[in-house]
Amino acid sequence: MTTRHAQAKHALIRGPVPETEGDRAVVLEPYGVDRIPTYDYVQEEYLVSGTAAGDPYSTRILIRRPADMASYTGRALAEVSHIWGGNSVWRAFNRQIMRGGFIWVGIDSQAPSALDLIKGVDQRRYAEMTFSSGELAKDFAGSIPFTENPTPEVLAREYDEFKERWWRATPQSFEIIAQVANALREGLPGLPEAAVRTLLFAGISQTGGVVRRFVERHHAVLRRPEGGPVFDGYMPCASGGPALPDVDVPVMEVLGEAEFQSVRWACGVSGQVRGLTHRRPDSPSFRLYEVAGMAHRETRHMSDRDRERLRDCPLPEGARWSTFPNSHVYNALLESLSAWARGRRHPRPPASWRRRATPTPCSGTGSATPGAGSAPRTPTHRSPPWWPPPRWAGPPGTTAVRPRSVANGSSSATGTRTATGASTHGSSTGCWPLASSGRRTPSSCGWRRSWSTSDRRGSPFRARVRAGVRRGARGGVGHRARHPPLPCLTARAG
Repeated sequence: MTTRHAQAKHALIRGPVPETEGDRAVVLEPYGVDRIPTYDYVQEEYLVSGTAAGDPYSTRILIRRPADMASYTGRALAEVSHIWGGNSVWRAFNRQIMRGGFIWVGIDSQAPSALDLIKGVDQRRYAEMTFSSGELAKDFAGSIPFTENPTPEVLAREYDEFKERWWRATPQSFEIIAQVANALREGLPGLPEAAVRTLLFAGISQTGGVVRRFVERHHAVLRRPEGGPVFDGYMPCASGGPALPDVDVPVMEVLGEAEFQSVRWACGVSGQVRGLTHRRPDSPSFRLYEVAGMAHRETRHMSDRDRERLRDCPLPEGARWSTFPNSHVYNALLESLSAWARGRRHPRPPASWRRRATPTPCSGTGSATPGAGSAPRTPTHRSPPWWPPPRWAGPPGTTAVRPRSVANGSSSATGTRTATGASTHGSSTGCWPLASSGRRTPSSCGWRRSWSTSDRRGSPFRARVRAGVRRGARGGVGHRARHPPLPCLTARAG
């Protein structure tokens, strides 16, 4: 059977759009924007236009790039703005994007947020912005299906219906994405040195679903003029759905614990994961990483806007917002995907963890509590190989060197802690609190494993991550440190 390819047209890119004191690009969620000068980066706004799904469109893209293009590595990371606005990938990846000499591309291809939240804020600056008619962001606001005491079947059905509204409201989005990607291969107006050699497409949550949809339905159809793929690699994160197919570029899917229906069920909130249907064997072009303890959204360093949003969100007694470093996972995997897309190194397959004979049940608050009488929760079973970081990872099939205290199961901890695993869902954000005694164990997993906490500086978890994944040289993910970050993320190949 021959697959028919349709050449993705080039979008017309114009700009950069001038900025003055009273006329600047609209940035809905300014997370990490204050770091741009620190890394000697600049932000620019460009207008893009063309025809998609049979209708004309005009929108904008945001570009964040090195001020000195000599620091540019030829790599770019693209994302689409969330259907409610904001850029989740930039929020999670921004430090590594700038450390690694990437260009970041924010594409406003989803009409609900572009028209309602961008053009709606500044009608004069974005007077040309136009899409096919459809629902706007305000029509989606607060409409994530929420049902008290639901069954998993009800949750899944309601969310699937909700998800179909995304696609009906964004009929031009995928062609716009492909057209912008094609145009970026030739650089930016007046800046040919910005031509992209390795173009990656990532998304988190709703935009992770957009990336999955592109892989499933558009990767094989929307191609470059010479027939090659418009993107060199994909990273859908915190989304989920049916198992993705193999394609002719690397795909690295990342799911945190908070994406599973069994974790969300107790709160009456659904998501894109459907049981374990997303699981499939790894292949020469596919990796799946499931990360125990990782929340849907990182709350380790909350902004004022985050605190305001979550101020009235109730937490179980003794719980606190998760300090799991989602961004460290994403940053390490970004470098791994980039190397894979350039043919330099295949990532080691994730390790499968041993599990209990029966999954740990969850309490009414969504926590994994021994003896609690509730439905069993789906155990997560995979973990990304953080150590050694990609810079020191050996060839496929080799085994990572593990610290002695981990390999023999001993612990040098002078004090140990427990993760009771309460999952809080004010934006479906997981909570991983620490109790005062006992053994620290990831929640909602069908396995139990402790690790050394020899670094006494504050939280042992944060201290370990600081020690293992620090700001490193351009293009890398960090320094090799005295203490590895986490034995639960030290994986044997195979």
